[in-house]
Amino acid sequence: TIFFNNGDGTFKAEELPVEAQFSKIFGIQTRDFTGNGYSDILITGNLAGADLKVGSYNAFNGLLLEGVGNGSYYELPIRRSGFFFPEFGREIIPIGESYFVISQFDGDFRLVRIIGQ
Repeated sequence: TIFFNNGDGTFKAEELPVEAQFSKIFGIQTRDFTGNGYSDILITGNLAGADLKVGSYNAFNGLLLEGVGNGSYYELPIRRSGFFFPEFGREIIPIGESYFVISQFDGDFRLVRIIGQ
């Protein structure tokens, strides 16, 4: 769920696509990745080492959600977004317009490029 501030002390809740629910989310970056004039949402996640009864949260491949201007977001397929990150992403750090460094739980970093258009 994403919450939008109405500016009057209230918020509007919008459900995100089911693909955003596949695992724990840790890294989020917003900007217009697709060039349609609306903010999109780039997400990374996954978690190893969770409780033994639960197991790992590792079903997530990263995700680019395209904003369409009415508060709704739609999942962009990997072939269109160019974003595939099935690792344990922690934080997304922008470097320029299309490149990002994604930190991981093990201390490694990965450089990724978002196509988006």
